[in-house]
Amino acid sequence: MWYLFNGFSFLWVLALTILFFGVIFYKYIPRPQFVILCTVLTLSVFILSQFLYASRQTAGINSYENAVDEIQTKDFNLVFLYSNYWIGCKTAKPIVDQLEKELENQVNVIRLDVMTEAGRDFREEFSIRVTPGFVLVNDENKELWQFIGIPNSKTLLERVKKTIKDTDA
Repeated sequence: MWYLFNGFSFLWVLALTILFFGVIFYKYIPRPQFVILCTVLTLSVFILSQFLYASRQTAGINSYENAVDEIQTKDFNLVFLYSNYWIGCKTAKPIVDQLEKELENQVNVIRLDVMTEAGRDFREEFSIRVTPGFVLVNDENKELWQFIGIPNSKTLLERVKKTIKDTDA
């Protein structure tokens, strides 16, 4: 339940802001318009929260077992743990897209939202507390390398290639 507050904390802040300004401006706005205004704002927050909750339902890998099955299809896998609500993860997405294109034949890129069951399980298994997180694993799900934070595309690419080369040697 905690993730509902954490993931949608901006909605709670918005609702409290509406309540705060409602109390302040209650004296100055005629009652019928005040009721209409509060109703519209409250419904807007409710509709926005429903839309955002629906957008959290991700397709693709939805369980830890499916993720492990996907990992076993290639020798090297880069697991990208992200959150849809953190700007750092949105910043890292184009870097991951580029890395996926450049290493298409060498590395399987697996994207896991930390708000899904698979993402939570991987986050716990590899002790990742902050997103974005990157874990390079082999086909046996053994960690080869880990990076936490917003990567530089060149540095991340070089590091992944070096780890693969060192592992093959």
